[in-house]
Amino acid sequence: MTIEYPTNNIDLIINYIVICLPNYYMSVYVFCKSQGLKLKLSKLIYVLVSGLLFTALFVYVRSNNTVFSHFMYYFMVPVLLSVLVRERGLGIKSLVIGLVSISFVSALDIVAIILQCTISWIINIFPSVALTYLLCKIITLVLCVLFMNIKRFKKGFQFFQEEKNLGLGLLISGVVLIIGCMNLRDNQEANYLHIVFAAGGISACLGLYLWIRRGITAHYGKLLQLKSEEHYKEVLEECEKEIEKLNQSNEYLAKIVHRDNHLMNSLNTSIDLYLSSNDKEYKDGLLRDIQTLTMERGELITKEQLESKLLPTTGNLLIDGAINDLYIKATAHGIDFNLTVSSTVDEVIGKYISQTDLQTLLSDHIKDAIIAVDSRGEAGGKILVNLSMQNDNYSIDIYDNGVEFNIDTLSKLGMERVTTHADTGGSGIGFMTTFETLRKAYASLIITEFENKTPFTKSVSFRFDGESVFIIHSYRSEELQANINRADVFIDN
Repeated sequence: MTIEYPTNNIDLIINYIVICLPNYYMSVYVFCKSQGLKLKLSKLIYVLVSGLLFTALFVYVRSNNTVFSHFMYYFMVPVLLSVLVRERGLGIKSLVIGLVSISFVSALDIVAIILQCTISWIINIFPSVALTYLLCKIITLVLCVLFMNIKRFKKGFQFFQEEKNLGLGLLISGVVLIIGCMNLRDNQEANYLHIVFAAGGISACLGLYLWIRRGITAHYGKLLQLKSEEHYKEVLEECEKEIEKLNQSNEYLAKIVHRDNHLMNSLNTSIDLYLSSNDKEYKDGLLRDIQTLTMERGELITKEQLESKLLPTTGNLLIDGAINDLYIKATAHGIDFNLTVSSTVDEVIGKYISQTDLQTLLSDHIKDAIIAVDSRGEAGGKILVNLSMQNDNYSIDIYDNGVEFNIDTLSKLGMERVTTHADTGGSGIGFMTTFETLRKAYASLIITEFENKTPFTKSVSFRFDGESVFIIHSYRSEELQANINRADVFIDN
């Protein structure tokens, strides 16, 4: 059967509207579902009006240049969709998700055409072109709703939000662009076919290049992470050796204190003898002995005080004081607390974060680490705080071997007050304050969970990189992805 395409202008306009308007609204639906967006009234009005205006522009362009209308369709819709999340500052990520959304709807269109043609062939009924378009859009809508209500499928769109997968999104969209534009019908349009293939091919090749390059970067990143872990193990071993020396020093000091108890008695007796004696030579001898003992004791105490200093300076006296107080608290709980500083806090104070905010950030999360280790209820607790430059970005890393984060807690961090230690005075306000501080500093939060749990179970890092993202690296990434429904969290292993 030969399909007679409409030649009447009104019929053409209706067909163009049926092609564009439903697809635009379905793209909005897919985009919002994949991002977990609930549109307010103002944004609903924006969607309605932008859809009508875009369709009017599409109809006008389509009537004059079919090929250009394809380009406009695939590259203008992502821009309109990204406006819906402009307050999140996703930038290129939102554009790629928008392109994937419109490509997904276009792919469903192709499936719908195949299904509709198959059904028509089976029942031997071939409707008009207008009715065919309408039936295809209904099938596309049904498929779209069914797919986007599959939880794991919806998570698949968040997969493209990660920087390492943006290239794959461009690759898939480029292929869909080529396939979707292959229905050019007359000779004039066919002359432009090479342009369509070129545009789709460029998008696909660019996506492939970015995907491969990101994969290579990720590979090197893992190698660097392994080296970093080895470095921290070496640092920890050095710290353990230093602690062993300090324990020996403390034991020696305990002996001195024990000796001082006898020394005080001897001094009291010597003073009494000095006061009661009239023999000048005897008194001078006693005085020399007393002075010698006192001087030796003072020198010994000074020496031990200097050698007992454990924590390096952060470059800020108030920050040093706060960390030393927390060190004392950790020690009181039987926790080995260590601090390494390869770059002082002067790198960030006044540039990205205030001294008060940094002190609060460190105090809140070192306290959380102490509580997490203490909650484990076992001996051998460890905490390591590392201040360093990583890839030209200042980083604060707090490692501990305490209990892991509850999945429900991770899903609500920064969104509402949550705590797993209310019985010990936890209010859940710590992470709320942290997210506010990180947003002001455009800093990122990275939570890492280690599978082998030796020497640490997890780390909480604050990276002043200007990206303001929330990342979870975990050996249980699949479980977290299945249970954490947040568009602002990037989860990988």
